[in-house]
Order: sequence, then C-alpha cells, then structure tokens
Amino acid sequence: MDMFADAIRIDFGSSASVEERLRNLREEGLAERQQPLLEEDSGNRSPTDKEKIAYVKKLCLAQLAYGQCTVDAEESSIDAALVLGIDHPLIDIGPKSTFVNFNGDMDHLESARDIMLSKLKDVAYLIEHTVKHGGDFTKLDIDTACTLLDEIEKEPLPYGWLLQDLFYIGLSTFGAIAAFFGSYADMLIVFVISLFNLCLKRVVKRYPTVLLPLDSFLVSLLTGMLTCGAFKISSWHDDLCSIPIVFLSPLIVYLPGSDLVYGSYEIFHNNIIVGASRMTSSLVKCMILAMGLTCGWYIVGYGFMEDKGDYEGANASFVPTGKCAPFTKPMNVGPWWVVFSGWNLVLLFPALGGLQVKARDFFWIYATAYASLLAFGALNFAIPSDNALSEFIVNLLGMFVATNLVCLREYIQGDPALPGLIPILLILAPGSSVLIDALKVMQSSAGVSRNSSADVVTYLFLLGVSYCLGMHIALSYWRPIIRSGRLGTNFKDLALTLSMLKGDNYFM
Repeated sequence: MDMFADAIRIDFGSSASVEERLRNLREEGLAERQQPLLEEDSGNRSPTDKEKIAYVKKLCLAQLAYGQCTVDAEESSIDAALVLGIDHPLIDIGPKSTFVNFNGDMDHLESARDIMLSKLKDVAYLIEHTVKHGGDFTKLDIDTACTLLDEIEKEPLPYGWLLQDLFYIGLSTFGAIAAFFGSYADMLIVFVISLFNLCLKRVVKRYPTVLLPLDSFLVSLLTGMLTCGAFKISSWHDDLCSIPIVFLSPLIVYLPGSDLVYGSYEIFHNNIIVGASRMTSSLVKCMILAMGLTCGWYIVGYGFMEDKGDYEGANASFVPTGKCAPFTKPMNVGPWWVVFSGWNLVLLFPALGGLQVKARDFFWIYATAYASLLAFGALNFAIPSDNALSEFIVNLLGMFVATNLVCLREYIQGDPALPGLIPILLILAPGSSVLIDALKVMQSSAGVSRNSSADVVTYLFLLGVSYCLGMHIALSYWRPIIRSGRLGTNFKDLALTLSMLKGDNYFM
C-alpha cells in the first residue's frame, strides 16, 4: 500500500513563505540545542567572511542544479555576495564547473545540472530574502539559510514515479497533435511507441553505469524501429508526411530547446565558452538522435522506399523527412485555433508536471505559458498567407511576448523569469527542425537530399538567435525594473558595482 501511495504521490507545496520557513528552522534549531545559539559568542555574532562565502557558493550551485540560466545565476549570486559584504566577488560559470574568487579565496565548484522548477522557485525566494536583508545577517541567519538549502535539496520530487511516467506518455502522445499538428492516428501510434520507450527507460535506469550515457541513442533507435514497423503494417495510415510527426513526438523531451535559447543568451552576455558549449551540445544531441533513428530504420525498414522512388538497397532505407504542412491534410486535427486554444490546455499539464512544477504553483506558470503559445499560434497561422511572416520573425515576436509575460510574473510574484520559458520551448520544440536537417545531411551522400552540414549549423544558430533576440529586447527594460524591486534601496549601488565587475550596463 505504501508503494502505491508513493507511486501516485502529489506534493501540493507549502504555503509558508521563505521568512516563515527560516523562522521555523531557527526555532527548531534553538529547541534542539542545550546551549541556545543566540548567545553573544555563537549565533548572534556577525558571520565571518568564510561563512558568508560558503553560503554564496551553496546559492550559486543550487541555482545551477535546478535549471537557472548561468547569466542570471552569476548575477544573483554576486548580488547576494555584495549585500553580505564580500568585496570584489568573482563568479565565472563554465560548461561543467564554476570558478569563484572571493577576496583571494579561489575554488572550482562542480554541480549536477537539471531542471526542477519547484526547487528553483524556493531558491529564488531565498536569494530575494538575502539581497533584501543580508546586510543584517548574523551567523545564525547564515546557518539557517544553509540548512534551508539542504532541505530543498533533500526534498523528494513533487510527483510519484507513476505520475512521472504518465507525464512522459502524455507529453509524447498529446504532442503529436499539439506540438507537431498530426492526426488521431498519429497520436495512437505515438502512444504505443511511448509505452515501449518507457520500458526501455526503466531498463536504462536499472543499469545506469552502462546504459545511461546511451539513453538518447537507444530511445531514438527504438523509436525509429517502431515508427517504421507501424507504417509497414498499417494499411489504414500510409501517408509518408506523417512519419516525421510520429518519430518526433516520442523524442520531444530529448530535443534541444532551452539550450538553444540559453546558449545564444549567454553569448549575448559575453559568456562565450558556456554559450558556445550549449549550442554545440544542441547540435550533437540532434546528430545522436538522427543516428539512432537511421539505425533503427535500417534494422526494420531496409529498402522501405524502393517502391516510392528511384532508390534501391541502402539508398532506399532513409528516414522520410518530408513533414506534412500544418492543417493541410483532412485527417490532421485543425484548424490552428483548435490546437493552440484546446490541445495546448491538455499538453501543458504533463509538460509542467515533468518539469517538477508543484500543483500549488501551476496556475500562473500555466497561464503565462498558455497565453504565450496562443501568441505563437496567431503569429504563425492567423495571418493570411499573402502577408505571412518569416519563421525567424515569428520566433522573435513570439518570444518577445512570452518574455514580457514571464517577467511580469517575476515582478509580481518573484518566480525566476527565464526558467518560465522552458515549458513554452518544450512544446514549440525548436530542435525538431534541426533534427530533420541533420537527417537530410546524412542522406545527402545518397543523393536523397541536397542539404549540407553548413546549412544545419547556420540554421541552428539562426534559430537560437531569433528566439534569443526577442527575449533579449524584453529583458533590456525588464531587468532593471525587476532588480530595483528585488534590491530596493541597494539597487543603484549594487548595479553600478556589478557593472564594473562584469562590464555590463544595467541601466541600458
């Protein structure tokens, strides 16, 4: 019974504020000690530089562990360090490690990096509390804040393992219509493939040392095999342009989205190494997925295209990449407003659940993501074809609207803005186009496609920059507003100090 309860567990989240949680921890700590910490020689004294530095390091690593962009993680960590009275703090976040230098105390920090929006929200509130009140922190305050960070780290995920599995299946299945504009038949095939992929992911989790590094390749291999098998045996669904919809949907969680935008954003802010690493990582991830799909297709569908073109043997075994134009096939669900206003309502639930958003926090994140997706849909499909906008202009305008919405939420509630874009990018799946182009490059040697590797790289960077530019324009006026609200009277002094440390102008 306990096992079943754990499988379907839902953590709605606590209504207690950071201040209340810190106060409760402080009282618990005092009650458990024989000697109260408020004595002059213990908790009530001013913290040493070493204690402050240790706290700032924990704040920085916690943000990276739960999905914060490196630019914002550096900025907020330096804000906290300056408020705490640490002179000339230097934090330089790299692709794998973080270099810090506080008053000559240099260190390289390693941390796991994942996306857990519920934990990132708690850390963001703690940072806001620190930059507002850190100048008056005692040793007890520092110790209590460190304890709260440890508690956040040890908290279980907000949903049980069975719900996590259902989120993956739901995201893949509903994504066939809501993200890739397919049909009910496509959705059924994707549902079956997702079940097999889920079993494979369980095996990978059982043997992580050997199989975890191959996770994306194995899932794409199995997806390629099952997609080809489904279209070979189905007499009722043989439209080749539906094939990309079917193999992209189960891979939606593996497609690079936030990495493309974060990478461009970091390069914009002169974090060249980590930004370029993200962009390169996105390209390599797409190539690994393309290799897996091609290998799976060769295993099951060797010669699949022999009766559909002038190819034979290996040259007739390529993965079809011609995707149906949205809302043009009678079988596909449409029109566009039905998908963007109706199906996205459904798809956002597994998307937010998979990103570990607690049920209590669903509403505002859900509302901003839904409104942003509606804006993208209108820009793409509501404008008559004679006046249609370029894909990259749509990306820029859509991300501009989305960033304004998430920044408004941060200003009102304090939730970090940029991670709020991740659910939107997950559903828009910008990496799907890069994966299709990578498949075409692999097929160019057989004369099936004329794409070159330069086309893929250029498209990847243009895609990232088009999204990033819309985000960057909105942030250019929102960042000073949000920082002034967060820092209060400290804003001007800290902004000038941070400008000198990083060479940025926070008043622009």
